[in-house]
Amino acid sequence: DSTCEKIESVLLKKIRNWDDMPANMYVENAETYANLAERGCEQNKQKYKELAQQQLEIARALTDDNVSENEEATKEMIQVYKRMQMKQEAQKIIDKAKKIADPAIDFIIQLEKIIEE
Repeated sequence: DSTCEKIESVLLKKIRNWDDMPANMYVENAETYANLAERGCEQNKQKYKELAQQQLEIARALTDDNVSENEEATKEMIQVYKRMQMKQEAQKIIDKAKKIADPAIDFIIQLEKIIEE
């Protein structure tokens, strides 16, 4: 086995896939896929990036109306989007949070700092 195949084998064991997972588990899966896109075999990088994006879309669907109630998952989603150079997608989450009635301004500022760092 080459190193990249070993990395893929180990990291793929971390992926969870069952019905009724909370948003944070989809985010964890996305983080693992992002890691695979960065460290896995070259021929699989695009596939892993797409899988990370898919997991984030599911997490967003689960948290979209409750962004401020899911602060930790929201921060992690933004970090993964940033890691994958998808700042526009991260900005969509922030824009959604801004539209929520009475969003916590300090939370919005925290999210924006993640993108800017």
